[in-house]
Amino acid sequence: MSGAEMQAQSQFVAQVRRLVDLAVRVPPVRDSARFAAELRGIADRIESHAGDGPWFHGVRPGDRPALPAGGAGASTAGALWARFNPQAPPIVFSRVDDEVVGTVEVGPAFAGPPGRVHGGVVATLLDHAMGAYLFEIGRSSFTATLNIGYLKATPLGAPLEVRAGHDRIEGRKTSMWSTISVEGEVVARATGLFIQIAS
Repeated sequence: MSGAEMQAQSQFVAQVRRLVDLAVRVPPVRDSARFAAELRGIADRIESHAGDGPWFHGVRPGDRPALPAGGAGASTAGALWARFNPQAPPIVFSRVDDEVVGTVEVGPAFAGPPGRVHGGVVATLLDHAMGAYLFEIGRSSFTATLNIGYLKATPLGAPLEVRAGHDRIEGRKTSMWSTISVEGEVVARATGLFIQIAS
């Protein structure tokens, strides 16, 4: 896939994500039936190009450049998931020393209690950060255990800093940690045990 095609796909997904965001913010209105009919036509046209699973699962590891040190994120497996899955919070990680760090603002489509990010989405971000770190160091792994500490409410619409690193590696096992911070204050943290995928 060329750079232009990747950019076009990213723009397509961004508009789908925008629709999801709008769908949870617009109450039933007179035009809802017309909107549905118009979207049905678009969905029918798109469906003719669809495969059976996420297309980016077929991207070869060699086509996924490593995360740049301190720069904007790149197309790792996790970044592809976040960039090209409209149901995923749009976070891309960068390598900073021996950690990965990303920033994301989570919108109303991921709401739990009023004004707060759903706890399941918080857990997903924490798990995703640890997975991005493991991919970056060449240890793609499955999650074995995940322990979440919800310290404070995670606000919708605020810049969230998501960070991950590791404590120790023993054979195929990696002990991990991750945090979500708002304005420098940790609002959620996780520890996890990950098992490296057998070659």
